[in-house]
Amino acid sequence: MKSFKVFIIFVFFLSKLSFSDNGDTLHVYHYKIVLNEINTQNHTLSAVTELSAVSKINTNSFTLDLKYLTVDSVSVNGNPATYIQSNDSLRILLQQPLNENDTFSIKIAYHGSPFHESWGGFHWAGEYAFNLGVGFQSIPHNLGKAWFPCVDNFTDRASYDVFATVPAGKKAVCGGILQEVTDNGDSTFTWHWNLRQEIPTYLASVAIGNYEKVESVYYGIEDTIPVILYVRPQDTAKAKASFVNINQILQFFENKFGPYPFDR
Repeated sequence: MKSFKVFIIFVFFLSKLSFSDNGDTLHVYHYKIVLNEINTQNHTLSAVTELSAVSKINTNSFTLDLKYLTVDSVSVNGNPATYIQSNDSLRILLQQPLNENDTFSIKIAYHGSPFHESWGGFHWAGEYAFNLGVGFQSIPHNLGKAWFPCVDNFTDRASYDVFATVPAGKKAVCGGILQEVTDNGDSTFTWHWNLRQEIPTYLASVAIGNYEKVESVYYGIEDTIPVILYVRPQDTAKAKASFVNINQILQFFENKFGPYPFDR
């Protein structure tokens, strides 16, 4: 029994070491992720992420999570900031200290070939690209940091705007509701998605490729909810068959747990 207790304490200690404590310093309540280029041939991306945050303590620095990608510049409240990038951490040094409960913005430009493992991270498949927010091999398992700088733990939650620019003929699909698709006049289109409900970083998503939309509606307890799937053109029939019971499932969960909380 004693050895079992020691084992439990050891595992708990390792878990405390493994998970980012960045959420003790700041809370990010909104991410604006601008994916300027997703190159499916070179397996690279170029992006700018703007984080809206509130300080939890008085501090003159804070750390974000970012894995494998190279930072080009950092600004805080519009002013250039000094930063130190090491392994999966991006430490930002402030010219003006933050007080507890101060709100502020961080803008980070970055590029590179994003991390992936056999399951999680940012993956490439021919002309398709997509992220998987949880990895089985990585410790900790959350991998929002594979494609944008963030407080990458399971408890810090934020809303999202994602702008993804892709070549004509491709679609960029994210969580939330599609706001608009802008023709940039250079054979590229920018897809803007907004998710107003707050989620942890590992649930933020993007998928780029030649997708076809399959849609229906669910008449919920409080609202009519669009059910929208984006799949490869050859998989539309399979998708419809796989989700044939989705309305029954949603109705069951609403009856047990209350109205469906998301817009889609």
